[in-house]
Amino acid sequence: MPHVCQTTAVCIGLRVGGSGPLSAEETADPPQAGPGAKGGGGEVSELSRMELFAIHDGCSQAARRSVLSPGEAALCARAFLELKLSFLPGMTLDRYESLAAAERVSANRAGYAAFRDWVDRREQGPGVIH
Repeated sequence: MPHVCQTTAVCIGLRVGGSGPLSAEETADPPQAGPGAKGGGGEVSELSRMELFAIHDGCSQAARRSVLSPGEAALCARAFLELKLSFLPGMTLDRYESLAAAERVSANRAGYAAFRDWVDRREQGPGVIH
């Protein structure tokens, strides 16, 4: 499955601003890049993490407005997985996919806990993001 985002504003067949579905040309597979890219180093910049967070937030907003298509839901879930994995040093999507089921559960939980901690720090105010 390709990396989910082309830009922070245009992701997974949805416009983050909520202006509706994209055309087939706009949703063409972008080059592999970002934390979940196959063979990537698993390290993610804060900018990439913010892009993934923007996708996740856009997906959440879109899902509040209407039911996502199965494809959109799958790509939103993929973006959230990439976001959670971005908090686990050395964890690439390739590595995650090669783990046994129980190890994937542990990685997913650890990534989610780190994500929630990051969100909580962001909500405390400016200058707190690490």
